Amino acid sequence: MSRQVVVGAACWTLSIAFFVRQAIVQAATTRPYSLSRNLISDLGITACGPFSDGGYHVVVCSPLYPLMDGTFVAVGLLQVAGAMATYRAWPLPRAYPGLILLILAGIGLALAGLAPENVDLSLHSTAAMFGIDFLNIAMLILGIALLGPTPWLGVITVLAGISGITGAIIFGESLTVLPIGTAERLAVYPSIAMVVVLGIYLLVKTRHVTNAA
Repeated sequence: MSRQVVVGAACWTLSIAFFVRQAIVQAATTRPYSLSRNLISDLGITACGPFSDGGYHVVVCSPLYPLMDGTFVAVGLLQVAGAMATYRAWPLPRAYPGLILLILAGIGLALAGLAPENVDLSLHSTAAMFGIDFLNIAMLILGIALLGPTPWLGVITVLAGISGITGAIIFGESLTVLPIGTAERLAVYPSIAMVVVLGIYLLVKTRHVTNAA
């Protein structure tokens, strides 16, 4: 079981590639890219703009767009693999719904990467929104499940879920409280970062258990 959990935890830890590769693709853009005004998915557009996304005018061009789309797919699959491999490390059955939602979120993220927004906007948008919503709800459920055995980890996991849900509402409802890019990042970043934190925690915890044995 320890080996299985280590593999799953490593998958979650590798999800940090979402942030690293995004920074690399952004640095390669030949048109101005704004963290507050542009969407994350704009970095995966397969042809230089302009491109109209439901009234949102996109003029972004990165020659490294395959890296961004590939990252969506890879990180989505890492989330799925991690949830499946680490399930025995969680307080069950309370964590089951959260792990299932995390698997669905990973599938949604992978589908979004396979359908860039300028190729299939409908599929990309639907998959991305399901991925975001399921991920944040998953963090909320997993955080609540952790409040008993590991309170500090449970609290920050719940907070990540709440932050993401708040950002998703602002982003999904097109509220003007925050710029569109900022709202999307509030919806996505906290929970993906929390997946990485959970992976690191499980790696450390499993190592301690192994050493104690």
